[in-house]
Amino acid sequence: MLAKKIELPTYNVLALIITHSYNQYENGLINILTNKLTQYHREKLDNMLGLNDLTTKKRMQRPPITLIKQINQSLKPSDIQENVKAFKMFKEYFSQFKPLIEELQLSDPATEYFAGCRSHPDVHLSGKCQHIFW
Repeated sequence: MLAKKIELPTYNVLALIITHSYNQYENGLINILTNKLTQYHREKLDNMLGLNDLTTKKRMQRPPITLIKQINQSLKPSDIQENVKAFKMFKEYFSQFKPLIEELQLSDPATEYFAGCRSHPDVHLSGKCQHIFW
């Protein structure tokens, strides 16, 4: 019987394959967002992020998105009322973006990765993505 040899690709070849695949995936997401994000969606995102002046991108004191980042565990009526307000706001945003979210078909790890890109200043989305969001 003849021995079959398997040649493993070099690190550089593997890195190029992975990078190419990642870029294709990101380009697909960018195309979906470019084609599906309406001006209304963009304004809602700006509002959620606290960008109240669309011409100067001036930020508000506390962006509305910060209201839904943490849930207050207190049982005080005023704190419960604040939680209800935050959940209603989240529900409104989610229902408006649900079709777009579903079309992106992001896995949980991909969602965490892209969320991390926006929350850490030392990690940047590619320049291709910046024009979609702002």
